[in-house]
Amino acid sequence: MHALIHPIQKLNAAYLIVNIAEAQAQVRLQLMYVIVDSELGHVFGFGVTPKRAVEYFLHGLLSYDGPPLDTRPCSPALYRRLRALDRKGMPFVDCRINRNGVAVCRKDMSRTITRRKG
Repeated sequence: MHALIHPIQKLNAAYLIVNIAEAQAQVRLQLMYVIVDSELGHVFGFGVTPKRAVEYFLHGLLSYDGPPLDTRPCSPALYRRLRALDRKGMPFVDCRINRNGVAVCRKDMSRTITRRKG
């Protein structure tokens, strides 16, 4: 004799699947931020929130006498690149600002991060 699945169980399972899909979509769409010179594309700091990006920029900084900086949303690819460079102690890459105002990887940027020996 095979067991029947109650209609309420089917609804609960469908609701769970929808919730998991929504949670995954939110993680993919989570914005990250960079502190950037919008004209030149130089990145000065990054973080998961604008406040964290500013804290990263100000960490150990006594003063800043340069062009005005912007806090911009950042693409996940650029954020991953910046985190990898930060972990390796390497300087940040430059970015470009797309037409939506989001900091993204430059098109001429290499896909691999290697440290020069020497």
